[in-house]
Amino acid sequence: MFVPIERLVMRLRQPASRAAEVAALRQRLRVERASTVADDERGLAGEVARAKRAAAAAFGEVASCGSCAARQPWPVGGFAGGACCAGATASVFDDHELAALAHAGTRPRDLRPPAGRDAHAGCAFRGAEACSLALEHRPARCVHYVCDTLRVELHRRGRLDEVEAQLAELERAMRAFTAAHRARQDREVLAPVIDAVRAAVRRRSSP
Repeated sequence: MFVPIERLVMRLRQPASRAAEVAALRQRLRVERASTVADDERGLAGEVARAKRAAAAAFGEVASCGSCAARQPWPVGGFAGGACCAGATASVFDDHELAALAHAGTRPRDLRPPAGRDAHAGCAFRGAEACSLALEHRPARCVHYVCDTLRVELHRRGRLDEVEAQLAELERAMRAFTAAHRARQDREVLAPVIDAVRAAVRRRSSP
């Protein structure tokens, strides 16, 4: 009963489409957090989290993101800023990104939508002022993306080289995690097949 009640409460506070997307994402996160994960994969998720923090610190305060979406068509132009946040929630939080968050400690209640009834213009966590998620609960791709306008600003402020170095580390960390996560997914898919083959072999070997 918990998930339907959670969705009902959100629908009273949020546009229905956002409420549905957040509820679906939280459920996917619950499933992933319940998975059996090896220490090495969990450690790689921690590396992604650390690389995100380092990259975000290198960016510092920027101005470009507050007005990049002005006068753009819907949903990009739903708010003045955050043009890169106009993607679909399920695509932004793909299986690898969600797993990295889950095993770095993100909980369903950490996925908080914007307060009030801001329009649902792209990602469910894009609000009129900013992303409603704390940095540690955002996908790595949200930190990694740098549009041309932001790149120019970083260059002008003398921070581009440091940002690019930190983003390279984030990309390396996410690639390593994705490889480990994909290997686990493959094992989970193959395990029932292997068990069935072994059972068939045992039956044939039985007198």
